[in-house]
Amino acid sequence: MEAVPESELARLTSQEAARIERLEGKYGTERDIEIPEKIAEAYRAYRPTPFFRAEGLEKSIAKGLGKPGLQHASIFVKDESVTPSGSHKMNTAIPQAFYAKQDGKRAVVTDTGAGQWGIAVSMAAKRLDLRSRIFMTAQSYKDKKGRVGLMEENGAEVLSSPSKMTELGFAQLLMDNDHPGSLGIGMSEAFSMIDDETALMLGCMSYYAALHQSVIGQEVVAQSAEMGAEPDVLVACIGGGSNFCGLVAPYVGDKLAGRKSPLFVAAESANIPVLTQGRYEWDYQDYGELMALLLMKTLGHSNIPPKLHAGGLRYHGKNPALSLLHHLGHVKAVALEQNDVLRAGLGFENAEGILPAPESAHAILAAIGEAIGAELLGIRRNIVLLLTGDGRFDSAAYETVRK
Repeated sequence: MEAVPESELARLTSQEAARIERLEGKYGTERDIEIPEKIAEAYRAYRPTPFFRAEGLEKSIAKGLGKPGLQHASIFVKDESVTPSGSHKMNTAIPQAFYAKQDGKRAVVTDTGAGQWGIAVSMAAKRLDLRSRIFMTAQSYKDKKGRVGLMEENGAEVLSSPSKMTELGFAQLLMDNDHPGSLGIGMSEAFSMIDDETALMLGCMSYYAALHQSVIGQEVVAQSAEMGAEPDVLVACIGGGSNFCGLVAPYVGDKLAGRKSPLFVAAESANIPVLTQGRYEWDYQDYGELMALLLMKTLGHSNIPPKLHAGGLRYHGKNPALSLLHHLGHVKAVALEQNDVLRAGLGFENAEGILPAPESAHAILAAIGEAIGAELLGIRRNIVLLLTGDGRFDSAAYETVRK
């Protein structure tokens, strides 16, 4: 129960990531952090991402309510599916790889669940001429071969986790040769691969990942103002929670100070109900208890998601920043059933012409619920939902409800 020193964090990740994680220097004193030029240059290839009124979705909701149109709710979409990797994960993969390269690392290693983080890491690593090794949860490795292939096309070594490459992974396979895997196990396996040339990259649980994702919220502030649509509700799905943190970041100060600010809605899977049923306590980030303890909402680091789960959002804990906001009562959490989520994703495709990642479909279903509530109560609401990624490689998941 002692604080991990900056030097130890830097050995695992990078010097700059360690400074961010421990809020050293400007990271602990300044509200806004200037983006390094090389990172900003990479961002400019795809940022700002689109922000649009979801008129098709509004019409679909109104039809379901037997109305010609919505009278009180307006829904806006912040679309991160247009990044090179197809998800918001690119926003933190680029700077993490940049800082690792800056420290002289030659390789990076990580875990991934549905594969969006793995794709982003593989692309960022390739851009900076770094090798990448990715431990992907076994269930997704089987179900999402398209994402495995894309990672491999970018030069990554992708392993089904648990794997035979590590002692912990091999032990899990001995107990269950058809083990579905978990992000906690994958994280332990990735951690065991760190050496002097290899840096660990974390897509959700780190403070630096949440900071990097705040480019999303900064753009929402400007784009919503340009459209004259100040958000009343901000909705995002939560796996680890970095995308949620990034969306709400510019609004947190007003909320903590008791000034006017939007309702924060976090949509999680009912199969892994961390915020709605978990405990707020110190817990390990990984299954093997190799990494640091974090104060967070958690189901326990030994939690294994059900094999049937196709919708992503598999992590046993939540980002400490999100966990604290929820613990203090500043975040509304909703746990959603997988089939309902997937149907909402298909409905969004019909309404807007975009097939969302199943993770993003959680936010879509939650936003629909908020819009219906606004209509029934007669309360004016501008609802902003974060579309974290596209569903081009998720046909197997959607096929479970298409029939």
